[in-house]
Amino acid sequence: MDEDKVYWNAKKIWITKEDMECLKFYQAHSRLDLDLDEQPETKEDCKRQMETFRKLARGLDLACYDKDRYSNSADRAYYRMKNLLPIFDLEVEWEYHSDGLIRFLNPKGKPLIYSLATGKWRQEGKSKWYKSSGIESFVERYIEK
Repeated sequence: MDEDKVYWNAKKIWITKEDMECLKFYQAHSRLDLDLDEQPETKEDCKRQMETFRKLARGLDLACYDKDRYSNSADRAYYRMKNLLPIFDLEVEWEYHSDGLIRFLNPKGKPLIYSLATGKWRQEGKSKWYKSSGIESFVERYIEK
């Protein structure tokens, strides 16, 4: 048997030690303990939150491996933080708009809203969403021109 695998008696499966740590982290921290909508101010804060969300998401995946459907809010928060990370390197002004949305002010003065979860954007006050290929191309095309 592999040295890095442990037997998880509750589900009668073999998992890695790293997965066991994620599972224990998930069991010790409920979603009420951690604010999934906390807004990082620096790149280091964003990386720290990404690691926390990664552990929570993996622990939930292991805890619910036998379920057909379950909601993994930590996985969605990890994905939003992953998409937020490049924004800290860009030289543009932005602010948090609401849950998972970023507000940019383009040169024409019209605020643009960007969704970290879907990669779509819209003008503030409008309901039509447009697709973008990524945050870098969105900023290059609509904000920095």
